Amino acid sequence: MNASLPKQTERFMMPHPLHHLCLFLFSTVCLCADEPRIWTSTSGSTIEANYLGSFGDELWFEGAKPQRRLLKMPSKYISAADLALIEANEVDPLIEPKSIDTDEASLSLLEQLFKTKITEAIQADQSLENALDALLGEIPSDDETEIVIKFHRKVDEDTTRTDPINEPTIYTCLLQLADVHAFKWSIRKGVLTLRPR
Repeated sequence: MNASLPKQTERFMMPHPLHHLCLFLFSTVCLCADEPRIWTSTSGSTIEANYLGSFGDELWFEGAKPQRRLLKMPSKYISAADLALIEANEVDPLIEPKSIDTDEASLSLLEQLFKTKITEAIQADQSLENALDALLGEIPSDDETEIVIKFHRKVDEDTTRTDPINEPTIYTCLLQLADVHAFKWSIRKGVLTLRPR
């Protein structure tokens, strides 16, 4: 049966140059959000990295793969052009500014999430709570240091996964866990808190 579509429907289905432009711009924005870019210092040296955010008096970056090294730099050493992009919010930080406070313990924990390498994959049968305990247990600590995790009542710490997670750092593992278990995380006064999305 070849019923014809109403003219109004046909009009919306016809390609239009503006539709292609909008799709291209949307795709470019989505691509750029997770892709590293070249950043330039005031001395002219460059790094390829993702912008993580402004914490304390420094701007934090995650170096491009495979090392994904944490880079911290005072804003006065970033080129004026790159700093203008950040100040105009034209480059979104990968970490939401409100998710981390400026408490020394919070910034220290955030730094360890990037610096600490993972020695064993998180197995699929490990609960979320056990997986996080294992991850944070990798962080070097002394008797005075205590890492605390708080679960929102709607986050099921006993849930497991279908696949293991094998990422190089605690931070990248945390991102995978957040994606699989549909939670968002924050650090306040050195406490890692998980809430539902």
